[in-house]
Amino acid sequence: MAEPLSAPTAGSAGLDERIAARVRIVRELFDREAEGLARTCHAMARAFARGGTLIPFGTGAAATDAAHAAVEFMHPVIVGKRALPALAPTSDVTGASTLARLARPDDIALAISHGEPDAATAEFIAEARRLGILTIAITGRREEVGDAEHGFAVPSDDPAVVQEAQETAYHVLWELVHVFFEQPGLLEDELATASAEHPEACITCGDVAVEVRVAEVQGPTAIVEREGAFEQVAVDLIEHVQAGDRLLCHAGVALERLSGGSTEPAREASAADPTDFLYPFQASGTTDLDSVLADVEASTRRKAEDVIELRGSIDTGAIAACARQVRERLDRGGDLISFGNGGS
Repeated sequence: MAEPLSAPTAGSAGLDERIAARVRIVRELFDREAEGLARTCHAMARAFARGGTLIPFGTGAAATDAAHAAVEFMHPVIVGKRALPALAPTSDVTGASTLARLARPDDIALAISHGEPDAATAEFIAEARRLGILTIAITGRREEVGDAEHGFAVPSDDPAVVQEAQETAYHVLWELVHVFFEQPGLLEDELATASAEHPEACITCGDVAVEVRVAEVQGPTAIVEREGAFEQVAVDLIEHVQAGDRLLCHAGVALERLSGGSTEPAREASAADPTDFLYPFQASGTTDLDSVLADVEASTRRKAEDVIELRGSIDTGAIAACARQVRERLDRGGDLISFGNGGS
């Protein structure tokens, strides 16, 4: 009979040591790079606001991190946070998705390497610089991280430890880049440029429903306005829509009439954003970049400590028991069948 997975074993001592080593590495990385990560978040937010796409790249095992990073940005797991465009060229088995074919001036190149960048990764960074797009590199131990504008090196020679710390880093980049979208005063120039260059953009096609004002009713459709942009939406689901009504719309369809005739943003007219507790330092409309950067830097450090706390709660005895049982089955000729979805 198999031993219960929760039973402590002697093998857990080695796991405790490995977790302690990871804690030291993560704390050292984020203590040293918190300010740089905050500034990188702002640079990424500016690029996204201008219509840019994140292009993460890695080779070998790091290719899976590139794919994971793309999924995180495209598929936000926090309610109310927007999906951001991302595409990992190394996920295209044909090899046709090259940076030269994909990149546009406002895109973001993210290079991930579990050690020093290999030739392909170094060339990816160099090509991105030649194309004039924002470059970010997250690598293993190295004095320099290539020619990237923003570079972060994990202080370890163990590729597994490097990968785990890097995963924490790009999750922090994803989460905290959204802080700047809640501060339109810091992105006014980028948002104005994007609006002028893409006047045909769909204003109701984001990942969440948005509030609009009805400018004109045209039978089963209406022309709606939001922040100076206009779009035609279906209003079949709502009775007696009139000019001046405030509607909640998503993907070209009006879903609900909002009370009152005010055109103030839904964020002010309705209950508070349920994710506000994640970023208590936010004050919408600020133009004080240094203040927001300082708050994002502090939040970066806190999130690293959250990861460290989670590591401390791991039942290493249970992990050691599970590992032993897996080893026994492999030794008997068994196969490991794994399954995951999304970033997994």
